[in-house]
Amino acid sequence: MFAQRGINGVSMREIGLAANQRNNGATQYHFGDKAGLIRAVFERRAATVNDRRLLLLAEQSATGRDTVHSLVRAYVTPLSEQVALGTWYVPFLARLQAEHQRDELLERVGDPLNTGYSIVRKRLRTDHLADVDAPRFAIRWRIALNLAIDALADHQTSTSARRPSLQLFTEELIESITALLGRSSGRG
Repeated sequence: MFAQRGINGVSMREIGLAANQRNNGATQYHFGDKAGLIRAVFERRAATVNDRRLLLLAEQSATGRDTVHSLVRAYVTPLSEQVALGTWYVPFLARLQAEHQRDELLERVGDPLNTGYSIVRKRLRTDHLADVDAPRFAIRWRIALNLAIDALADHQTSTSARRPSLQLFTEELIESITALLGRSSGRG
């Protein structure tokens, strides 16, 4: 419901009704408030995404493949896999992002559900893009995150007969984000 109608477009009462709860307060009892429910929805899928990301990062380290491209692949692939499974996780993240609620609700320093994300970001910053100044890296990283989530959510919800396969779309998305992050242009 959040993915389809937005965070503010769904009431706690509607969620309770959709869950076949006769007690209007059941959702609040279990989750406290909407922020608690959103965090629970995030945690349900984020653990799987994080575990997969960590596995991909471990495979890269074991084979010596630690490039910007491989790190972007480790970030994007678990999200693409959620799309392939048909979960509403990526469109849910896109709604959080569009409504400017992702950061305040989901990004917590030291959060164990974000360890894979944190490793990808840190390796990109320190091992590959150290020549890009901090403000420019922050901008590029934010654009890359927004692009990955919005593009995959759009692909998932598209009904176009000309929509490419998810595999091809994911490969092109990884290539695009890798190019976006790129090297410093040498500008001041």
